Amino acid sequence: MRAHPFSSSSPSPPHPTHQASFHRLFVCRTARRHTLNLSASPSRAPQPRSSMAVPTIGYISICSGDPAAHAAAQASFEATEAQLRKIAADYGLAPDLDKLDEEGREILAGSDPNLKCTFTAPPPHRAGRVYIHLLPSDGLKRTRSNFTALLTGSKGACKADRSKRLHYLGTPFHRVETDFVVQGGDVTRGDGSGGEAVHAGGSFKVEVEGLKTVASYGSLAMAASRKDVNTSQFFFLLTDAPSQLAKVQGKYSVFGQALVSSQHLLNPGLADVLRSHSLDPDQVIREGEAVFRRFKHLASPDGRPRERVWIDECGIL
Repeated sequence: MRAHPFSSSSPSPPHPTHQASFHRLFVCRTARRHTLNLSASPSRAPQPRSSMAVPTIGYISICSGDPAAHAAAQASFEATEAQLRKIAADYGLAPDLDKLDEEGREILAGSDPNLKCTFTAPPPHRAGRVYIHLLPSDGLKRTRSNFTALLTGSKGACKADRSKRLHYLGTPFHRVETDFVVQGGDVTRGDGSGGEAVHAGGSFKVEVEGLKTVASYGSLAMAASRKDVNTSQFFFLLTDAPSQLAKVQGKYSVFGQALVSSQHLLNPGLADVLRSHSLDPDQVIREGEAVFRRFKHLASPDGRPRERVWIDECGIL
């Protein structure tokens, strides 16, 4: 894979073990992979002032695994449950699969030679839902409107491929890199080589305010399609390590925060919005933590997810 060359204005190259991951947040249309643009503005802080009163909160529900295999395993488990209910009284068996002893399982399995018994329910392929606070800066309007439209699917079909929708629903996370990022949002190709914004021309210029925002664990940022240009791809940070944050800080537009820590609810307005939608803020944090644990479980050093992971539901509160 050809990496984007280091520019003369860039910081020193990262350690060789991290160099490949350092490059791939930038969508390279020739290599059809993401590499990092190192010629972006220097890091700046603090976060900008906002004129928006009510926080905007989006959500993404995550699934992983093989849907067909999960459906087959679930169907087998339910058929086993149904057979137990049918014969339990006749054979004096416990009515629940988890209460059957070894002898009971043998009796159940022998009661129907055509039944392949599954005694344990398959683990859910839905990891949970992560809620995202979209930063309210007036300087992030285009980034925010692009992301919210892609969460809701309100803009219809992609212009590059009319068979695809401008909607994150069903799109995969094509990159889950250990101790770095989870990246998705390729609405056109799904493999990290595409993407399209809802704005005219299918892309928009990186908004400078996002480069000033301090990156941290759980930060949401846009993955650039080329220097200073965004489309639909985004990523969450899975790390708080300064060496990893430095690869993002001031180089990518940070515009949101996944609610994955109690620290993220210090803004009282966020908790108020959640409660207004009958959501328990503490449960929101716990579910977000669970989703990020699943991301970490699926991560690999080369960024290839250990199993398929995708967006099952998404929207705005």
